[in-house]
Parts: sequence; C-alpha cells; structure tokens
Amino acid sequence: MGCTDSAYLEYNGSANTDDGSCATLVVEGCTDSAYLEYNGSANTDDGSCATLWSKAARTQPTLNTMRSANVDDGSCPLAW
Repeated sequence: MGCTDSAYLEYNGSANTDDGSCATLVVEGCTDSAYLEYNGSANTDDGSCATLWSKAARTQPTLNTMRSANVDDGSCPLAW
C-alpha cells in the first residue's frame, strides 16, 4: 500500500496498491537559496543550481564597479 504515482513526493516504488496517499506533486528546480537559479516553488532539486548569489555591490559600469557582483544591491551612483 502506498502512493503509486511517481509524479508525487510520496511515491513509494515498493507499493503495488494505491492507498490515496499521493498529496504533493513533484516540482523540480534549484532548491538552494544561495544560488541565482533558486526556485522557491521547487521541492525536488534537479541539479540546476549553477551561479552562487553574490551580495557584492555595484554591478553597473561605473568607477565603483565590483566585477564579481551578479546582483545589483542599488548602491551604485546614478550614471552621468
């Protein structure tokens, strides 16, 4: 007895009779919030996490640019 539908988190490969316990659909994506690819709706990591989120500032092309930043934190002065 168990969930016999592999589209659900509760799936039990050993079950041969569905008991109605399938409740949560699998949503694949990046489940690690430290990555830009993070998907807050995902409940199953699919290996798509690739780029670490950087809290570094100044992603705009100014004299104060930090080239390692990948998220603008708004600290850049307005472009002239």
